[in-house]
Amino acid sequence: MPADGVLADGAVANELVAIRTTPAPPVVIVGEGQPGSGDFTAAPTLSPDGLSLAWLRWDHPDMPWDAAELWAADVKYGGRKSIAITQPRRVAGGLPGGQARGLTRAVSVSLPKWSPDGYLWWCDDSTDWWHLYRSAAPGTPEAASGDYLAPLIADAQEEVGEPRWVAGGSRYGFTSDGTVVFAAKSGGFDSLWSYNPATAQRLPLPGPGFTCIDSVSVNGSSVAVIAGLKDRPSSVWHVDLATGVATDLRAIPEGAPPSAADSPAAAPSAAPAAASGAAPLSADWVSTPQAISFPTGSQEGGLVQAHALFYPPQSPRFHGTDGESPPLLVRIHGGPTASARAEFSPSLLFWTSRGFAVADVNYRGSTGFGREYRDQLRGEWGVADVQDCIAAARFLAEQGLVDPSRCVIRGGSAGGFTALAALCFQQDWGFDGTFVAACSLYGVTDLAALAADTHKFESRYLDGLVGPLPEQAATYQARSPLFHADHLSRPVLLLQGADDKVVPPAQAEVLVTALQQNQVPHAYVLFQGEGHGFLLRETVVNALETELAFYGEVLGFQPDGKPPAVEKLAGWPVAPSSGRMGT
Repeated sequence: MPADGVLADGAVANELVAIRTTPAPPVVIVGEGQPGSGDFTAAPTLSPDGLSLAWLRWDHPDMPWDAAELWAADVKYGGRKSIAITQPRRVAGGLPGGQARGLTRAVSVSLPKWSPDGYLWWCDDSTDWWHLYRSAAPGTPEAASGDYLAPLIADAQEEVGEPRWVAGGSRYGFTSDGTVVFAAKSGGFDSLWSYNPATAQRLPLPGPGFTCIDSVSVNGSSVAVIAGLKDRPSSVWHVDLATGVATDLRAIPEGAPPSAADSPAAAPSAAPAAASGAAPLSADWVSTPQAISFPTGSQEGGLVQAHALFYPPQSPRFHGTDGESPPLLVRIHGGPTASARAEFSPSLLFWTSRGFAVADVNYRGSTGFGREYRDQLRGEWGVADVQDCIAAARFLAEQGLVDPSRCVIRGGSAGGFTALAALCFQQDWGFDGTFVAACSLYGVTDLAALAADTHKFESRYLDGLVGPLPEQAATYQARSPLFHADHLSRPVLLLQGADDKVVPPAQAEVLVTALQQNQVPHAYVLFQGEGHGFLLRETVVNALETELAFYGEVLGFQPDGKPPAVEKLAGWPVAPSSGRMGT
């Protein structure tokens, strides 16, 4: 292993190593060029007896959610505490895994883990959904043995696996009696379940009805989850399988034992108890998500289905005019290989409590809807996602749920790119006026610049989303809003972090120059001390108030609140009702 983790050609080396607890050099377990290595190795997990090791590997230009392979090997220990692996072999996944199942694509494996009885578990998408799999026997599985297994729960259109943007993560775990507890996503919502492999019995876990689950950890009959609800933000919950009690650990008084928040010595019942802290907002302020599906265009010109979470306006204080449909804010998640989160979100409720309906779009390419749906964004980023956002707005307008003349679109990072692209190209595609304004938060404006200036993990991400460079350079330029500012005639708000290393301010500022030259109504706010995503409380508040004032200027209303950071919407006449923006 290179001493500094960098290879001779300057590339970053990704290897599996054993690090001693006493001062000593790390021991390379899977090194560069060895069987089981790759451009990336990740997720190492040791069996309970310490005699087997499993891990994931994949190569450029794939991302882990495209073609990660599951590998395993025997572990050998020698004198002076030496450690090594023998007979490394691919167990499942990758292009060989897809070929073994008669597929024309690779299989993606995620979340490998050993059960207490020594079986290797994982998720893979060979049947379209990231289902759970288990090795045929305890110990190190045979080579390619996972290619021919059936998922433990095969008939559910749900995903236990998810894209791993960062190391770690857990969506399932094991009880002392061998039951697996797992989170599954279906239709945009998470839920928590148990499954007994011996009896094939599946049951919902006690709890308040989680809708967004970040992590699952199991010890004996205790389950710890980081999860949120429709009306409560994410928190750490403890679920006691012996008593059927689910406890929000925020509800425990300081210094009290965990049992202090539980309901009194409740025996298991048909309706297990859930103890939780008070909701941060009363129910009349909280809009809850409704899953919707709607028709959208396809590359071949036909119609396919896309999905979204729809939030109607909800406020005890603010009401629209009788007989008038609300304005719509289309919200776009980042990634783009990610999904809208069905959770209590103050930044989303900010809009619904002020009279906006919100559509949080799970455009084609989003996760949680199967591999086929995820792959519909391959080569189509900047087209399929934009089509789906336009289709969502038009569908909701046709249903009479929103005002078609007052639809705006906003997104951050990859979502900012989609928001700007929608405003750029809606006229070209015959949908002019679907969106009357857009807000981009630290959004991508130049796809080629993003591909050229990023870290190793994402350095080939756009090969799959757009196409390889330099062969597809013309496509990159054709889809980049930066080169099509002349297509923009609707107002644009750009919110940017001064210290952003992922999408540097230069990308926004070049677009600002183009907007100025083309006399497009716009405003640009640069927040000092912020990077790719706003973290400071004052920035978050200021950004939301600025965005609300921007929409007020465009849609002709004057919002409550203090004046925003932006003082002038360049090139846009002052609305008679507005005292917030424009002079």
